[in-house]
Amino acid sequence: MREYQQIDEHGRVVAYLETHGEINAPHMIETTATGPKFGQRWNGSSFEDIVKTDKEKAAEELAEIDRKSGMNRLLRETLIAIGADKTPAVLATYEAQAAAARARLK
Repeated sequence: MREYQQIDEHGRVVAYLETHGEINAPHMIETTATGPKFGQRWNGSSFEDIVKTDKEKAAEELAEIDRKSGMNRLLRETLIAIGADKTPAVLATYEAQAAAARARLK
């Protein structure tokens, strides 16, 4: 069994694949029994951990809040304002978390 790490144009691992066949592509890096290397970057000879800035972490947190709530900031704020949602407290919690993350982006 062969394993490969797929990298994007910046060298970041975006996918992991186990296969019996050989893959010969510049964006597929063969590794040996190491498992997925998500959160790492290929530097041309080895994988290294990606260190994220506070702004990158805050942006990821905002994206996760949007994903969990199933809506963006404008929709959350609108539903809270008109009280249209059955769970405005949940939306308010998401928006408070998002506001804190946005403050870290400044």
